[in-house]
Amino acid sequence: MIRPEERGGALVKLAGHCVFVEGTPRQPTAFGFPTTDLGVQELMATFQQRPDHHMPHCIGAVDGTIVHMAQPISAWSYRYWNYKHSYYGLLLLAVVDGDGLFLYISAGHPGCTHDSTAFRDTLLYKRMLDGTLLPPSMDRNIEGVMVPPYFVADSAFRLMPFVMKDYDTEPSRNSPEYSYNHHHFRTRRVVENAFGRLKGRWLALRTMRIRDVHFMTRIIQVCAALHNMCQRSNDGDPTRHWFFNETHHHATRAQHPASDFMGPIRNNAAAQQQPGPAARYRATGVQVRQAITTYLHRNFPPRI
Repeated sequence: MIRPEERGGALVKLAGHCVFVEGTPRQPTAFGFPTTDLGVQELMATFQQRPDHHMPHCIGAVDGTIVHMAQPISAWSYRYWNYKHSYYGLLLLAVVDGDGLFLYISAGHPGCTHDSTAFRDTLLYKRMLDGTLLPPSMDRNIEGVMVPPYFVADSAFRLMPFVMKDYDTEPSRNSPEYSYNHHHFRTRRVVENAFGRLKGRWLALRTMRIRDVHFMTRIIQVCAALHNMCQRSNDGDPTRHWFFNETHHHATRAQHPASDFMGPIRNNAAAQQQPGPAARYRATGVQVRQAITTYLHRNFPPRI
């Protein structure tokens, strides 16, 4: 009988090659996000082409999920205990496009880590914050506000110009806020569905009793890469290679230093010319959400 650890090793050996295939024929970059106007438009189309997705200028849905594992072999194992689910696990943070493909993953965070905390610790967040990933030229005028490309996220995340969360209070029906929450939920659920398909396809993520954080993180990365391949095969579009995998080993930075892939987004000269956080965004998160709220209520009021 094959032990769970051996099954995991076979999975890694079998699929390890697939992670590297993700970067071909394009050269690997720091993120799987396009950096041209055409590429961003194609990414937004994965949401806009679906009849139930009306969030304008959205480039992805971000969320986190806990992947079960055995108690880690570490003096810091208590950090991997997730109190919500009452088991040890690793947090997988991901950004998903409208087709359910993982655009970006950050795996290996201890199970006690909050989704928003893990997000703020990623390279993706830092590059979005300082404007070196998507320049101001990609902003769109919506209801008189320059709206940047943004992610949709649940209430656990902080409202920012590039992160749109729902309204915390329950809005009244027929109100603009109700329209916004309605469309926001229908768009955001694509990442929850992706997590469900990921764990449904790869039962190892639910049944393996691995205690090595590094090894378990690797398995999560491989399963996410294989998930993308399955999605592309079902959609009949094997030419898309928007996938980036960022490894975080957060047991402690002293014992398990983070391994971040910092590949070039643009050349250094171009990156130095990008505006800082204060100059990059021409509207606050509140202003951006209000503009999107007005747009949705005016053009796509939900049927009650």
